[in-house]
Amino acid sequence: MKLCPRDADLLREISSLSTMRVWYPTHLQKMPKVSWSCLTSLAQHHGFHPAAKSIMDYGMQLSTFSEGCSDLHLTLDLPPFTNHLLERASIRALRRTYPPDWLLIQGVSASREKRMAILNELISAVKFIKFFAWGDHWIKRSTDARGVETNGMVKVLFSMIWTSALILASLISFFTFGYQGNQLAASVAFMPIALL
Repeated sequence: MKLCPRDADLLREISSLSTMRVWYPTHLQKMPKVSWSCLTSLAQHHGFHPAAKSIMDYGMQLSTFSEGCSDLHLTLDLPPFTNHLLERASIRALRRTYPPDWLLIQGVSASREKRMAILNELISAVKFIKFFAWGDHWIKRSTDARGVETNGMVKVLFSMIWTSALILASLISFFTFGYQGNQLAASVAFMPIALL
């Protein structure tokens, strides 16, 4: 794959769709300063610059095998971005879009392991439990552990329902829009999706 100057210009334009994120003040690196272009905020995404940069890097690696690649180093420069700030923006966008289900799942796994440890201890010491009549205490201990695990599973279920509600609402809206005889075009569909 040989990148020509036209390809480099196109990738540079795609990269410029990302918001400019730099540290302010630069020497302290305390807070990010975001500079928006004249486009709307929905048209600017933090992922455009890393995607264009990876395509350019791959093109540079492959350009060593093509002829006339010595002048490409000057034309493949991208606008200066701080990669760390772009990564932070992508993580924050994911947190806003999808709730941290993995934290809930980790909690369920931890409570399940605790319950299994209690049951293993109960099974291994059943003779002593029967001998000393500790059955009621162990039943309460195991049911409490099961209750904690069940509550975590219910939280995961509600989180999954909440996450899928946005997708389900948009699908129902688009189906109703098309069912009423309207034509669903990209220009009509992208605005409600961006607002969700």
